[in-house]
Amino acid sequence: MVKNPELLERAELEYQRQHPLTLEEKYKLLEDMYQFALSMGRLGEKKYNDESDHTVRFVEFLHGNIPKTSGSNCTSA
Repeated sequence: MVKNPELLERAELEYQRQHPLTLEEKYKLLEDMYQFALSMGRLGEKKYNDESDHTVRFVEFLHGNIPKTSGSNCTSA
């Protein structure tokens, strides 16, 4: 359990400043998160009329704006 979240966040920011990701690493991370979102069924497989609609849903997913789901084992954000 984290007893001091502010201290943890400062340590994470300091680490990120000292060890920046390369562009390739950033794209790999983004692709992995996208594949994870697809595997969790959060983006769906349906065809979108507009590619930007899919992009918006992915960005919302990354920011934690996950729409409510139904079912007893599901939680909503």
